[in-house]
Amino acid sequence: MRGNIVASERPSQADCEIVWTKITHERGAITFGVFSRQPTSTDEIMDQLSISMNNLRELNGLDGKHVVLGGDFNLPDIDWSDGSIKPYPQYARCISEKMLDIVDDYNLTQMVHEPTRMEHTLDLVFTTHPDLIENTYVVPGMSDHSAVICNINFKLTPPKKNPENCFCL
Repeated sequence: MRGNIVASERPSQADCEIVWTKITHERGAITFGVFSRQPTSTDEIMDQLSISMNNLRELNGLDGKHVVLGGDFNLPDIDWSDGSIKPYPQYARCISEKMLDIVDDYNLTQMVHEPTRMEHTLDLVFTTHPDLIENTYVVPGMSDHSAVICNINFKLTPPKKNPENCFCL
């Protein structure tokens, strides 16, 4: 069965550090993205992330599909426990506002619930299906950020036959 799994790069068509890969099997598919936002970037980078998400939606029909987006978002001003922006933000407030809009627009759930750099949760994992992500935890990384580890619960099961389409003798 493993020989039937195909990985293909999905075009981003956006001016940001992002890579999309679609993993396909005869019984299902999941699209993975990796994104990086430099701390010095402006809010334009969030517009580019939104463009990339929109292009992915148009190419793959994101609605109802399995998507996981992870990476170093460098957004210390968002309190992910309630989706609010912290008082006295470090970066321009519009950067965090745009990220929260992306989360709403694409029905994403943020899955990392512990700090990844000092007291901040900067390295994030989003998904359209929270039941896809299991056992998310943080371990010491190779830089000043910790690494996020999670298991993907994506069981490729055969589609059930529709009884109306069965031919019985």
